[in-house]
This record gives sequence, structure tokens and C-alpha cells, in this order.
Amino acid sequence: MIMASFDYGNDTQQLVADVQQAVNRARVQLPDDVDPQVVAGSTDDVPTVVLAVTSDQGQQALADRLTGPSYRT
Repeated sequence: MIMASFDYGNDTQQLVADVQQAVNRARVQLPDDVDPQVVAGSTDDVPTVVLAVTSDQGQQALADRLTGPSYRT
């Protein structure tokens, strides 16, 4: 696995295209059964808040309480 990171503000689509071209050029040197893939992502893809709750109630009762009318938007 190879990971590359770039400075914020760069043209992501162009960077992905450039990396894909480099991978395509290197493909002839890879084993036949290797299928390289270029995948782009960002910190926007990572949740910024993760919440956890515990209760003496059962799982369904807790879920009902958490999604009750006073918690809905």
C-alpha cells in the first residue's frame, strides 16, 4: 500500500488524475494478478464527533430513548 498526502487547497481532481497516470505507467512492472486502485479521500470523510452511551436498560429501550421525540431534529 502506498499513501500520498498533499497540502490543503490543491486541485484534488488533478492530483488524483496525476497519481492515476503514474500508477498506469508503473503497471507494466507489477505482477499480473495485481489490480492497483487510486482512491481519494479527505478528513471530511472522517466523523468529527463520536458519541457512546451506556445504560442499565436493554439495547432497544436505550435506542428508543435516544431517538425519542425530544432528541429528533
